[in-house]
Parts: sequence; C-alpha cells; structure tokens
Amino acid sequence: MGRSGGGDDIEGWNRALCSGRVVAFCPNNHEVHIYKFFGEKWERIHVLQKHDQIVSGIDWSIKTNKIVTVSHDRNSYVWNQEASEWVPTLVILRLNRAALCVQWSPKENKFAVGSGAKTVCICYYEQENNWWVSKLIRKKHNSSVTSVAWHPNNQIAQLDLSFTWAFGVRWSPSGNTLAYAVVAFCPNNHEVHIYKFFGEKWERIHVLQKHDQIVSGIDWSIKTNKIVTVSHDRNSYVWNQEASEWVPTLVILRLNRAALCVQWSPKENKFAVGSGAKTVCICYYEQENNWWVSKLIRKKHNSSVTSVAWHPNNILLATTSTDGKCRVFSTFIKGVDSRDSGLNFFPWKGSGSGASGDVKFGEQIAQLDLSFTWAFGVRWSPSGNTLAYAGHNSMIYFIEDVGSSPKAQNVALRDLPLCDILFVSEKMVIGVGFDCNPMIFTSDETGLWSFVKFLDERKIEPSSSKYGSQLSEALGKLYGQSKGANSDTVESSRLRGGAHENCISCIIPLRKPGESVVRRFSTSGLDGKVVIWELDNSIGIPQ
Repeated sequence: MGRSGGGDDIEGWNRALCSGRVVAFCPNNHEVHIYKFFGEKWERIHVLQKHDQIVSGIDWSIKTNKIVTVSHDRNSYVWNQEASEWVPTLVILRLNRAALCVQWSPKENKFAVGSGAKTVCICYYEQENNWWVSKLIRKKHNSSVTSVAWHPNNQIAQLDLSFTWAFGVRWSPSGNTLAYAVVAFCPNNHEVHIYKFFGEKWERIHVLQKHDQIVSGIDWSIKTNKIVTVSHDRNSYVWNQEASEWVPTLVILRLNRAALCVQWSPKENKFAVGSGAKTVCICYYEQENNWWVSKLIRKKHNSSVTSVAWHPNNILLATTSTDGKCRVFSTFIKGVDSRDSGLNFFPWKGSGSGASGDVKFGEQIAQLDLSFTWAFGVRWSPSGNTLAYAGHNSMIYFIEDVGSSPKAQNVALRDLPLCDILFVSEKMVIGVGFDCNPMIFTSDETGLWSFVKFLDERKIEPSSSKYGSQLSEALGKLYGQSKGANSDTVESSRLRGGAHENCISCIIPLRKPGESVVRRFSTSGLDGKVVIWELDNSIGIPQ
C-alpha cells in the first residue's frame, strides 16, 4: 500500500506480517523509517537513507518482501532485506521532474511510477543483466501523474469514465431510468463530455469542444434543456441541442480573469457567473438581437467569487468569495423580470413590501461577515428563508431572515472543511468536502442547527484502532506532539467514507420538477468519481 500527499507522511505496511505490525513511512523528508510493534509500543528498527530529496511514494510487496521508494530526486530504489539490513538497488527512471507515486503490480514482477514529467515509468528486473530497467509511457498525459493503479490482470487499465478531478458534473433533466441517465462533466481539460447509460454501462455520446482552457463550471437547465459552460478562457457558451448535435452560442462575459462557477436562475431566463475578476456576470437573452448579453456586478467583492446561488424568486443572488464574505444582490433586469410576478424582493418582510422597482440591478442587499477565511458553497433553502454557506475554517453558517433582522448560527466541525452544501429539505442539509464523506446537518424545533452523522459510515476494526492509536502516539512523541494533542486524530468517531477517496468538490440534487424533498443526489470529487446517493427510509428527513 503506498500513499502520497502534499506535506503528509506516506507509508507502506508489511502486509505479509500478521496484523500489520511492521510499517515503513517517510516523515516528510528524504528518509524512510521502519517501525515494529513490540508488546505495547512501537519502536524504530531501521532508517533507509539513499534519496537526496523528499520521498514521495513507498510500496511494500507482499510475496517478495521488497520495498520500493520514489523521490523528488527523480530516482527509485528497490530495497531487499539481507540478514538484518536493507540493501538498496538504484533504479534510474530517466525523468526530468519529480517522481510522485509508486505501486507494485499484482504479480510483483514490475512496478509503476507516476511523475511530474507527464510520464509513467514501468520498471522490471532483467535477470541476465542483474539490474532494474524502466520503460516510459510518454505523451499520454497533459500534466502530472498523481496516482497509478494496477488491474488484477497485472496490466494498468484506463477507463473512459475514470477521469481525474471531476469538474462541473451536471445531470440531464430527462432521465429515463432509476437515476438520471445522462451526465455532462469536464475531465479536467477544455472539453465537456456527455455520457449516457445504456443497459449496464456508460457510453460517451458527445464531446463539446469550444473552450480554449479548462472548463470550470457547467449547469444543465431542467425546463429548456440547455447547457451553459464557463472556462478559464473568460468566456461562456450556451449549448442548444438541435437534432443529434449540440450547437454552441458564445456569451462574451467581458472579464479579465477566469470564470469560476455558473448557475441557471430558477426560471432559466438568465444565469450567473462568478469569476476571479471580483465580478459577477448576470447573463440574459435578447430576443430582438438574437444574442446573449451580460451585465456585471462590479466593485462589490474584494477577491474571487467561488460560488453563486439563486433565490427561488429569480431576483436575489447570493455569492461567496475568498475574501471570506457572503453577499446578497439584486439582479432585477427590466424587460426580463416581471414587476407584477407576485414574487417580492424580500420574502421575509411579508406581502406588499419590497416591490421589484425598489432595488436596482447590482444593489447589495446584505453582506455577511461571519467567516474570516475563504467561503464556499452558498445555497438557499427551498423556501428561500434560510441561507447557508461553508467556511474554510471548518465552519458552516446558517442565516435566517436575510436582509431584515438576520439570525445567524455557526456550526463548528471537528473534521475537515466543507466545499459545497445542499438543502434536501427546509430543515436538513448535506455538506461535502475534504472529509470525503457527506455530512448530515439538521435543524430542531427551536431552529438550532447541528451535525448529525456521516452519511457513508464504515465500521472500524478494534485492532486497527488499537495499533493505529499506539503508532500515532509513538510518532507524536517522536516528532514533538503531545499525547493529548494527538488523541483527537485517531478517534473512532471520525469515520471516513468508502465511496470517495479524495475531496468531494460538488453535490447536485437529482430531483424531478415539483418535488419538495431531495431524496437522491450525486457527488463528484478530485478522485474522479461520480457517486449517486439515495436517502433511505432510515434517515428521517425533517420537512
């Protein structure tokens, strides 16, 4: 087992020994430390020193009892245990960038190395020459190779739908199976891929190519069946399906920085774009000129706009920014929004107050200074009476009656920060983020919000908790951490999910028009997975 991550220790267990009593890890430097469990404590028995720079990957073979290490020094070593010593053999990878990850093949006759050189090295042993040889897979990646995985048949397999960093996943509104059967996503490049579910597998049916740089946001309208995309190239496209083809229409956003997020309004007659230019673009269609026009909300944000959310009345727009603030704006556009639509600007004031003409386009209704860190994932409740967003300080904020006399609550998490949230009902929220596991929050009868549980709970074996706790305590003492400070990191109540293996960056409701409660939703993340969740009857959803 090998793991790599920025700034974190990496480790490889000797899986051939009972209960995993020997472990090798890198303490974030150029060494590899091997610890063994004796009775009631862990003791260091070896220190492997050969690399010149930080070790970025370790894997320990089961059958042959060999350790392979890779490093930012662009080399690899295969370590064989001879008597009581570990003897290294250099493997020249022929790389011009750092090696990032490594894994033995199932038969352990070769291993794969991912690198920052956009290259994968397949290394094997030549008996006749008594050395390790590397063969390179070049010109297949456009950026660093962050992980490798062997198929059980001893070959590395690449699946069409197993993409890296799933950006902007959106589902078609016209699903014809139990879950929505068509999905659009960006595979971390300038394209948008559309897949459809046929029988028992997903097949790619369209590739939308118009952007010049990475696509950072996608939204698929429910009523009009239009797809809107935004990109780091500062442009937006609205895609209309004509027969079997998707036809793009350019929307010039007039930005000097990347577009970061996008969302259709509830009536789907306009959409909002957040950007790195501290600007929000409100785009609408002009029938007389047959084009899309963008109006800008400028000079209201002090940093990049990370998320946007429309109020159900189609007028108010909430935003979050890396300046730590959440803001609410008016987006009323004459000729697009109706004054006598019956939707008041301020639903919390009651009927008859806050007519549409009272507030101009771009006027700031509220500014919430609850977080001192980056803010993400703003959402309105189904009624529009509650606003929620997440902070990068592991906090989630709930605000009621925004605009008149706001009542704010904050829920502090003992786990990692959230990236996005979703109201499944008026009193229940699902949050996703760096814990790789959806979290459930509910509001009680008094309106007090609290964390309930992780959605994807897994049981932890007592033995692994015991050894993990003792190992962590030993390492904490070794690197100057106190026992008390370390105990929180090994609590059995901190359950990580099994469906996702990396940060969950997006959560999307799978709800048919007219449904008031979300029982099915999808999540996507940096592990390249799109997971569909369904809340079963055991989870009571408060209305």
